[in-house]
Amino acid sequence: MPSYRFQGHRWLFYEFEAPPQTWIQYKPIELIRSVFNLTSTITLDSHIPIIEGHRTCYFDDERYKQQKKDGVNYAAGKKRSKVAWFVSHCRTQSRREDYAKELAKYIPVDIWGKCGNRSCGNTKDDCDKKILNKDYKFYLSFENSICEGYVTEKLWRLSQHPISAIPIVLGSVNYTNIIPGGVFLNIKDFPSPKHLADRLKAIDQVDEEFNDYIRRKNSLICHPHDNDFDNGLIYQCKLCNYLHTHRNIVTKVDDIVEFYSENARCTKPEEYYKGSFDIKS
Repeated sequence: MPSYRFQGHRWLFYEFEAPPQTWIQYKPIELIRSVFNLTSTITLDSHIPIIEGHRTCYFDDERYKQQKKDGVNYAAGKKRSKVAWFVSHCRTQSRREDYAKELAKYIPVDIWGKCGNRSCGNTKDDCDKKILNKDYKFYLSFENSICEGYVTEKLWRLSQHPISAIPIVLGSVNYTNIIPGGVFLNIKDFPSPKHLADRLKAIDQVDEEFNDYIRRKNSLICHPHDNDFDNGLIYQCKLCNYLHTHRNIVTKVDDIVEFYSENARCTKPEEYYKGSFDIKS
C-alpha cells in the first residue's frame, strides 16, 4: 500500500466478509485506520454496499399449481427425523456449533465435512445430489457470523439447486424480507432448540406438509440484485457510476476499524441466543 494518499484520490475499503473474518488479515491495523475515504462492504451504510449472492425472490403461482398437479412425493425414501449439516469451520463467531450441539440432544444431527466424521464428495453438488436429496428432509444453513447484512450462499443454494430438503437458517438478517416464507425454518421463530426439534419431528410425520415446503421452494423465481457482487459487471458499473456522480463530493471515513468493527456490526452470541439455551463462555 502506498504510504500517502494524494488529495482528490479515492481509496476504497472493499470487504465482503463479516468483521470477525476481516481484521485477521490486516496487521498492524493502526496503519490503515484513517487512510480510506470510501467504503464498499456488506453493510447498507457503506458508500457502495455489496450484496453478495443476494436475490429478489417471489412465488410463481403457475409453477406451484403444476408442482401440486405433478404430485411428487419428495419425502419418499428419506431418513426419518434426521438433520444434515455440511460444515468446514468448526469454531465460529456465531457459535452455531453450540446451537447444533444443543439441537442434537432432541433430534439426530449428522455432521458432514471437516467438523464431522462423514464425507460426501469434493463439491457442493456431490453433497446435494448424493446425500441431501437422497436421505434428508432438513439441513442446517447456519451463518458463521451474526453480523449486520451478512448472508452467504448457504441460503441461496435453495433457489439455485434442485434441493428437496428444508433449510433451517441462523443469522442476523430478517430472512422474510429477502425470501418468501414457507420454504425455510428460522431458529429465531422457536423458543429453544427443543421446540425447533419438535417442529421438525411434526413435519417429518406428515409427508404432505413436507412436500408443500419443497413445492413452494421449487416455485421460487429469483433474480440477482443490481449491486450483487456475484453479478460482477453490474457491480463494477455501480461502482464506476458512484465515482463519476460523486466526483466533486468529498467523502471521509474517520476510522475504518471502528466503522467495520465486530462490536459495531455484530451481535454477541450470548445476546443472540438469550432465553433460547445457555451458551457457555
